[in-house]
Amino acid sequence: MPVYSHSRISSFENCPLQYRYRYIDRIKHDVQGVEALVGKVVHEVLEVLYGDLDGARTAGARHYSALFSDLWRRRLPPPVRIVRDNMTLEDYGALGERCVENFYSRHQPGDRGEVLGCETKVEFRLDPEGRYRMIGFIDRIDRADVVVPELAVKIRVEARPLGIGRLRPRIPPVRGSEDAQQTAREVA
Repeated sequence: MPVYSHSRISSFENCPLQYRYRYIDRIKHDVQGVEALVGKVVHEVLEVLYGDLDGARTAGARHYSALFSDLWRRRLPPPVRIVRDNMTLEDYGALGERCVENFYSRHQPGDRGEVLGCETKVEFRLDPEGRYRMIGFIDRIDRADVVVPELAVKIRVEARPLGIGRLRPRIPPVRGSEDAQQTAREVA
């Protein structure tokens, strides 16, 4: 039974051969892209931050920027691919630190509601029979007394025909709707 995710669909849209190598043939990379590494380390820092909101309120942005720097040095494997000629590993490290500081400054973690969950897995059927499923993870779920527009989460599922026959599910319309994207929203 096929299981779809944002990363699988994006991989296919980017390059069907990349999709095949990664998800069908399961060929592993020896080299990791530096952007992916920055994202993973930023994500790890935010998990630590939201794991201890009381500490996050008092620690401040610089604390988490320093945590990024420490984790960056420890996670940096030798085989890292840098595509941009004008960027170095040090540039990417500084970029990650700025991302963490900007996030902290912009969102003031812990001041906008109760964290109900982190890294929450969501999975739902795309068709009534359950032949096709969508899977994903929600980074953080908050309960807030006030809706803050810039923090509101919009979940958008787009169903597009894919080029390989077995990967092209027909999502049946729900309640008379012929719009596949609307159908996916209603299923979710």
